[in-house]
Amino acid sequence: MRVRGAADGLAARRRVEAALAGVAPSNLGLPPRAVLMVRRVAPKARLRLHAAARADGFARAVHADLELRLRQARRPWLDHGAGTADAVLFADESEMMACLVRDWLRGVIAERWWWPAVLGGMPAPLWWRGSLLSRGDVLPAVLAQLAPQGEAVALLATLSDDEVVRATTAVIDAHALPSVLNESAPLRRLVAISPRAVGPLVAERSAAEQPVPAKAPVEEPQARALAASRRRLLALMPELQTPWLTAAQRHLLAVALGLQRASAWTRSAAFAAALRSLDTATVCEDAAAVTSAGAVLRCEPDGRAGDSMPHAAQARSAKQLVPTGATVPAAAPGAGLPTSADSAAEPVAAGPAPPPLPVRLPSVAPPVRADTPAPPMFARQDAAALPAKPVRAGSQSIAAQEPIAARPNIETQFGGVFYLLNVALALGLYGDFTQPRVPGITLSPWDWLALVGRMWFGREFENDPVWTLLAELAGRLPPQPPGRDFAPPETWSVPAAWLAPWGPVVDLEVCPTRERLQIWHSAGFVAIDVRRERGRRPLRQAHILCARHDALRDARLTRMGKRLSRRATDLPCGRSLARWMGWILPYLDARLKRALGTEDASSVAAQVCRHPARLRCTATHLDVHLSLAKLPLALRIAGLDRDPGWIPAAGRTVAFHFE
Repeated sequence: MRVRGAADGLAARRRVEAALAGVAPSNLGLPPRAVLMVRRVAPKARLRLHAAARADGFARAVHADLELRLRQARRPWLDHGAGTADAVLFADESEMMACLVRDWLRGVIAERWWWPAVLGGMPAPLWWRGSLLSRGDVLPAVLAQLAPQGEAVALLATLSDDEVVRATTAVIDAHALPSVLNESAPLRRLVAISPRAVGPLVAERSAAEQPVPAKAPVEEPQARALAASRRRLLALMPELQTPWLTAAQRHLLAVALGLQRASAWTRSAAFAAALRSLDTATVCEDAAAVTSAGAVLRCEPDGRAGDSMPHAAQARSAKQLVPTGATVPAAAPGAGLPTSADSAAEPVAAGPAPPPLPVRLPSVAPPVRADTPAPPMFARQDAAALPAKPVRAGSQSIAAQEPIAARPNIETQFGGVFYLLNVALALGLYGDFTQPRVPGITLSPWDWLALVGRMWFGREFENDPVWTLLAELAGRLPPQPPGRDFAPPETWSVPAAWLAPWGPVVDLEVCPTRERLQIWHSAGFVAIDVRRERGRRPLRQAHILCARHDALRDARLTRMGKRLSRRATDLPCGRSLARWMGWILPYLDARLKRALGTEDASSVAAQVCRHPARLRCTATHLDVHLSLAKLPLALRIAGLDRDPGWIPAAGRTVAFHFE
């Protein structure tokens, strides 16, 4: 602020803050997660600092000027010419970070007037290393946005071993991925070592990363399944074919991109097995199978890197090969990987040996001359002119630019379906921000919502735009069935905590079939479902099962006829998934009936889910805008309208906004 005339600085600041108190981002029409940066605000009305002067005219002028700047703002992520604009807009924090890293890789940070305000005087590498690598919730989204044009690989090539450890640990903890940590040898080896002890690991990497022959031959079905998983991994993430990435860097890239492109499969044992078998040899072996599907990177038949090797990796490797005392000529602006905003303009003198960088060239790669400046890493062209190039492999699809982030608002008639996320969190199916290390079930929360919505509303739900959004959030195409990577349990025993709302269990009904034995709660849901034991009467088997369950051991058992869930066969999916949903849906009906204080089971689904809403989704957040006047009081009393917050299994922060 520019203050003219004699004034007390503290009093002037308080006066300005009071005058601008009503100028809120939401009143400007700015989306909840968006970041607007304005070079200069010039309101037509001035603010008189003495207390008797009116301030409403100044506030209106500032509001009008900001509205004008917002309408004229340009997106640096999509518009390379945004540097000449007086206002720039980022969809969310992850897009701003991705844009900063991209500008640093291209050496154009000094040309962007808005970055000094973000960096606060810090060098760009120091800023993003401190602000990004420890953000496990944001880092996968940033890498997914940088990946289509090779910048994610270039960024990982600059990370040291301790930085890979820190970033990998942050992503695993934020997204509750213990299976990946436990089953991936390179990650387990790195994370188990403190950052101070990682240095000696560099010298042992060449020997440690060689594939270890199996002690016993793998059975043919297992080998075929592993090969199929590895092909799927490379089809989803062709960036993993980059041969000069170390195993740890490649695993970090696989986990980060997997969480964005196939979140449910990333939590499966098949993904962990494919990740465990991933090394340079297997990447080159499977490259031919994926290249025909549109892979970006490739390996030559002899294992040598093709023409797609980033010049940045060559430049950094060249600097490491320079003898002590030599000088590397300066590269052209935008060449190589600058270490700060203004470091590309001066020669680099080789002093003491820098810490070893995890950039490993293939042994058969052509030598890099230290006296040859690296060519520009990326062409300086308008980003808006770059076409989106999805990589497809069979039924898989990888969005190249922005699959979900910053798209226009999505209108849906089923906005209340996201209330069910609070139900899933309360039932312990998934962990929330209060339990970030609880992995929950391996079914994606978005697929869980899709399954429930499809079983409640049928084709009407599939024809709503929310169906497509849920598919994209789960990392699948809309025609693909939800839950295809989920392996449900074969037996069911309701947790004791789920029975607490009904108090002590008094009566249970035993429903035997030819193959299954079901025990039903009086509220209308399955308490136990197992296979029939041959040679044992159903009531006797039921007594044994209930005796092992703390909440059911004192219940009175009554045998009745066949009673299967009315929803068990309504879902076009596998038999095991349909049976699992036949356990979950009746319980969900009964629990919602009790929470909402109604006995009409047919109206529960509509009361919870049929609410028109406006959805805005970014790479890290989902905001649901609903009508406060149309919010049923019963939903508020039940607590279904609270903000779920960060959900590790969903990879996003979910918030409700009532207008």
